[in-house]
Amino acid sequence: AKLIEQLEKFEKGSASTLKQEYMKRGFAPPAGAGKQELMALVRDVLLWEALPVNDLRQICRRRGLKVSKGDQPRAELMDLLAFASWEERGIPRSRLKSFVVAQGILSSVEGFEAKSAEDLEVLG
Repeated sequence: AKLIEQLEKFEKGSASTLKQEYMKRGFAPPAGAGKQELMALVRDVLLWEALPVNDLRQICRRRGLKVSKGDQPRAELMDLLAFASWEERGIPRSRLKSFVVAQGILSSVEGFEAKSAEDLEVLG
């Protein structure tokens, strides 16, 4: 019931609210993601948080993530999924000191992505 309530709450939110929620959980949103895509991503994360650890491990394996043979705690499995989202954006989250550093890099990348070709030529 709690999961459904959370999903309904986020359905009513804006794209920026969804993006903040996704990032708050440690994930990097794809470039140019709209409200529908962000809602699907937040929904996935909420579902992963509610799944039994064995099911979460299977999701990690299906995504090609290196899951150890032993019992990895939920937090480690969630980190694997989150770090993969950063890698998809070209940001090596696992090599950075902190989440704050990763967020700063993402903010810079998004700033460059938002610029036009003319704006970027001026920088060069």
